[in-house]
Amino acid sequence: MRVLRAADLTDTDGVCYDPDNNNICDPLTAAAITGTTLRFGRLATQNAFGSELIPLAVPARAEYYNGLGFVPNTDDTCTVIDTSAVDLGIGNFGNPPAQGVPTIALGAGTTKVTITFTPLVAGALGFRFSAPGAGNTGDIDYSINLSAATGARAEWLRYDWNGDGVFDNDPSGRVSFGIFAGRNAIIYQREPWN
Repeated sequence: MRVLRAADLTDTDGVCYDPDNNNICDPLTAAAITGTTLRFGRLATQNAFGSELIPLAVPARAEYYNGLGFVPNTDDTCTVIDTSAVDLGIGNFGNPPAQGVPTIALGAGTTKVTITFTPLVAGALGFRFSAPGAGNTGDIDYSINLSAATGARAEWLRYDWNGDGVFDNDPSGRVSFGIFAGRNAIIYQREPWN
């Protein structure tokens, strides 16, 4: 059982918890709540890179904090996020599309965002960009706007991605077409300079 003091439940203009309506602020006693697991979570995305000739899957998933770190929230099968929440206009020069427009120009081609899982499946979003075609290389910065304005209504999945102590940042990342990871066998490589 947990007791919150009346002073802790009173705001700066005197509004407080007063269930009996006697104009006296009362403490609140909360008994153990059972049956529901509450988790501190976020929607996490990663950068993706690869050939401009094939679609790129972007890792995006719901996660929760288990006391040691963030782990996949495979229990999330209810959160609905569709392409109207995707913003391809952040950091992209030229003529970026408006919020929710899933297609952006890249070189002489275009790439389109699709989301396979709406709602999430085992916490996964199924987020991918179509191949822009041969010679259409470059970077696309994106974010997933979790606000009610986009229809996502998933503000609770925002996180403190910029480290300012406020959990109000939407997940974001970069997709790069036309590059590859290189060989895993090379640990360190350097060109000699004469």
